[in-house]
Parts: sequence; C-alpha cells; structure tokens
Amino acid sequence: MESSSYTVDRTTFGASWGQATPVLYETAIELVFYMIFVAMFALASYLYHHNKVTGIRILLYSTTAMFILGTIQMALKVVIAVVLVRMVRLAVEGNSLALVRNAFIHNRLVFVRYLLLTTNNALTDSLFMYRCYVVWGRTISVIILPGASLAVTTALGYFATYRNNYLLGSTAYPEIAFIMSVATNSTLTILTAGRMWWVGREVRRASTLPGTRNYNTAVVMILESGALYSLCVIGYVVSGAFMNTSAVIINNIFIGALPQVVNIVPTLIAVRVGISRGVEARWIDRATANLTFTSIRMRSAV
Repeated sequence: MESSSYTVDRTTFGASWGQATPVLYETAIELVFYMIFVAMFALASYLYHHNKVTGIRILLYSTTAMFILGTIQMALKVVIAVVLVRMVRLAVEGNSLALVRNAFIHNRLVFVRYLLLTTNNALTDSLFMYRCYVVWGRTISVIILPGASLAVTTALGYFATYRNNYLLGSTAYPEIAFIMSVATNSTLTILTAGRMWWVGREVRRASTLPGTRNYNTAVVMILESGALYSLCVIGYVVSGAFMNTSAVIINNIFIGALPQVVNIVPTLIAVRVGISRGVEARWIDRATANLTFTSIRMRSAV
C-alpha cells in the first residue's frame, strides 16, 4: 500500500488546525452536557409516568421539543467538527477546490445550527413565560413586557445569525441577543419567584400544614435555575471580549455548554416537578385550595 507525503506551509497548517481545535473542544464539552441533558430528560419522563403527574402537558411537550432540538444541534456539532478536521487534511494536501467546497458546507451547517439555537432559546424562554403567566393566576398583563423582550431577543438572534453566517463578509454581534436573553430570563425569574414568595407567605399564614417552607424551596429553585443560564451567557460574553489564551479556552467552554444548558435548566425544573408530585404536591393542593394560586406543576387548560 502506497503512502503519500505532503509538504505544507507552517502558517497554513497552523491557521487550519487553529480553526479546528476550538471546535473539537466545544464538541467534547457539549457532548458532556448533552449526556447530562439526556439523563435528566429520561428521568423527567419516567417521573411523569411513574408518579402519574397530571396537568403538565405543556411542560411535557416543551421538554420533548427541547430534546429533539438539542439532539439535532449535537449531531450538527459533531458533523461540523468532522468537516473542520477534513478541511485540515485538505489544506495539508493542497486541494484548494475541495477546501473551498467544504468551507461552504461548514458555513451552511453553522448557519442552520445557530438558527436552531435561537429557536431553542425562544422555546425555553416561552416556557418560562408561560410558567410566570400561570403562577400569576393567568394574568396576561404580567407577561406583556417579558413577551415584548422575548420577541426582540428572538428577532435579534435570527438577524445576527443571518448576517454572520449567511451573508459572507458581514458582521453582527450575537452577544447583543444573548444579553437581551439574560434580561428576559432574569425578568421572568424575578416575577415568578416574587409571586411564589408572596403566596408562600399567605400559605404560612392561612395553614398549619407541615412543609409550607417548601414554597421557599420553590423560590430558590427558580432563582437558581434562572441564574444557571444567565451566568453561562454572561461568562460567554465576558470571556469573548478578551483575546488572551485563557479567555479563549473559557469562551470555548461556554460556547460548548450553552446549547445544552438552555435545555438542562427547564428539564431540571421538570424533574423537580415530577419528584414533588410524589412527596410535596399533596400538601400544596390542600394548602392552596382556598387561595388564588396555581401550583408550580403548571396546570394547563388541556
């Protein structure tokens, strides 16, 4: 079997490998978070059926849609990594025509993936907004501002994706869309947690049932869940502002984590809801029977 040897300029190889290496890191990190997401999704699905949780169809459908989107994004990330490694080989071989063709394929794959990420983020924030709407007794006025913020965030995300990945040579700043997403998520978290805290105080006044402190646990859960995604986005934006090696590595970690963290956060809530059906929900139903409040199980109208 004949072997081939190639001579390639050090600068050319360095540029090609330098482009592929971060994506390989990101792919490995995202794969770890994806496995966490898959495990949590499987656990949530099991708890729904085992504990016979009712009134959570929207939560179930949403997490299923997130699982589909997250899986497609993970598959695309692996394909993108493979294409980049192939581009390194083509650069070594000096096959310019094939290199250009693969670069085009890479750009289109990245374009599709960012479209899916923007859609995924919109779905997650929509679920948070629905939870806020339910917790506030289905008061539509409460979600007008977050809804407008979500619409702007989604529009900016699609615009930045189109400019950066489809119009070659154009530049937009996707960080703006991420910052808007943090603002939207934080607003929904504060509104939901504030309402839960207020109702928890009313429950403690009106009921002597044991375990009413679990309302405080719900508030902590909401705050922690919202903070997890927000901190991840903030870390991505801040690390991306620096050009040193350490900042680039940290930025790669956040880039790899973000597409799956956006799904892990609501799935974590789904797991908590499934668990609470067996150990917490009974006293919640009794304690709130005479109060205008909808429990964290997000009772849907369907």
